[in-house]
Amino acid sequence: MADTASDIMVLGAGQAFCELSLLVSQQNYSDLSFKALDNALNQFYQKQSSFRELNMSKHANTTVDEL
Repeated sequence: MADTASDIMVLGAGQAFCELSLLVSQQNYSDLSFKALDNALNQFYQKQSSFRELNMSKHANTTVDEL
């Protein structure tokens, strides 16, 4: 179950990053697009922690000899 939850978080972070990239590439901005940009950025920041968790769990199981 933990692998599935982390996969969902990683996919969510990727989706938020893609949405953020598309919104930033616009040439004209409105109040609505600024709200969407802020929302995408917040979603990315919330879900980016999944990358740290995956990295930590990978190294938590290694021994000094394996490094």
